[in-house]
Amino acid sequence: TVTAYAPGRAYPWHVHEHSTLFVLLAATHRDHTRRASFDQPPLSAVYHPATTPHATVTGPDGLAGVNLELTADWLARCHLRPADLGADCRLLDSTAARLLGLRLAAAVSDDGETADADAETAALELVGGLVRDPGPPDRAPPWMPRAREFLAAAADTPVRLRDVAAEVGVHPVYCARAFR
Repeated sequence: TVTAYAPGRAYPWHVHEHSTLFVLLAATHRDHTRRASFDQPPLSAVYHPATTPHATVTGPDGLAGVNLELTADWLARCHLRPADLGADCRLLDSTAARLLGLRLAAAVSDDGETADADAETAALELVGGLVRDPGPPDRAPPWMPRAREFLAAAADTPVRLRDVAAEVGVHPVYCARAFR
């Protein structure tokens, strides 16, 4: 969901029902955890596990952002578990994360036929930044030609990253990283 928050407001310590990613679209925001506090730059993402409390203070202009609830069903469809993402709040603030935040914002504000698939793919790639794994191989994996064939055959329809990964039998996060 896209949400606007009032200016100069302090939100007390709380946890979310589901783990969430919050992509800041505009203005300022300070997030507090029991271990640290940080300012979240625009288009970066903050991960809040469902088990970790945090507090938030909005800046003088308020803020707007995209809240992604990472439900157990969604994680399962993407072959992930909450434990794969870690138990600490984390700021994803790299060039890649900001570009993914921008892609996600564009997708959730679009009502075109590919918007859902685009939003899910951007969300999954952002979540991929939380998963601790060895990363992509040095050379193209043997399943890459089949993935490209699948994408070419489905060029006229929205394709989800998880569909490509299922077709070639790999984890969606690994699939995204290998393509990148």
